[in-house]
Parts: sequence; structure tokens; C-alpha cells
Amino acid sequence: MEYITKKKIARAFQTVVVQQGFDHTSVKAIMHHAHLRRQTFYVYFRDKFELLVWFINDRMSETIESNINYLQWPEIIKITCYELDANREFYKECFKNQNEIDITAIIANHFAFLFTHLVKCESIKFLSEDKTLIWLLCLGITHSIVHNITTNHPEDYEQLAKDAIISINISLKNLKN
Repeated sequence: MEYITKKKIARAFQTVVVQQGFDHTSVKAIMHHAHLRRQTFYVYFRDKFELLVWFINDRMSETIESNINYLQWPEIIKITCYELDANREFYKECFKNQNEIDITAIIANHFAFLFTHLVKCESIKFLSEDKTLIWLLCLGITHSIVHNITTNHPEDYEQLAKDAIISINISLKNLKN
């Protein structure tokens, strides 16, 4: 029941952010839209920033970690890019109008989880400096997606996914050598 309530609050949060902007999103408005008592919010979250972190982690976990044993990794990259693009207005508002939470780093951590999983599945000898490569690659991929979300003339998300897949393939080949 806890997860369902959190999801309901998160969906209301997403809707209110798109309608009113992040700065003008209040707990009262979120809970009104969720049809829940305002006090219920504080059972699960301290404030809208903690909710934002939970929302991003939940969406990325559903998209990346939950699919890791069911889909090929390039498909996971594609659906992650699609998820971010399909909810462009929400993410754009959060990227542009709040600075307290580093959303780029949160998303990059999920990509790094996927990449680390790939390295282990490929039985690649994993050196400590490889963590730096993985982190910077995932941060770069995420930054290009964030830039695309916040720009006035975005590229097609499929091109971003294709570029990310190429970059990961090249890095995997280099790590094997």
C-alpha cells in the first residue's frame, strides 16, 4: 500500500509541476490533485524536493533496473530516452527551475548501474579506474539527454539513444582490450 500511495502522490506531483511550474507547486496542490489529505504527504516525504528524488529514482528503476534481466541493454537505453522525452515538459521544468537536486547525477547513476552490469556480464576485468570511465560516460550521456530536453530545438530521442548505444559499445570494446 505504501508504494501505491507514493506512486499516486508522484503522479499528482508530475501533473501539478507541468500545469503550475515547479516553483509554484505546493504540497497542498499535489495532495488536492491526488485526492489525499495533506498530512499523508508528510508520512512519505519531507518536501517536494525529496519527492522529486523519489520520483526520478522510481522512474529510472522501473525503466532500467526492472528491465535488466528481460530486455537487451540497447532496448533499455531506447526506452529510457523515450521515458525522458515523453515526459519532457515535466523534466524540463524540474531541470530549469530548481537547483537543489542534481537530477542529472541521479539519472547518470542508473545508467552507471546498467553499464556496470554489462561489464560484469561480459566478464570484463574491472579495474578501479574503470569506475571513473563508466561514471564520466554515463554522466556525458545523461547530460546530452538533459541538454536535449532543455533546448528549444531538440533532436529526436531515437538519435540520442543511438549515440548512447554507440558510445557504450565503443567503451565496452575498449574495456575488453
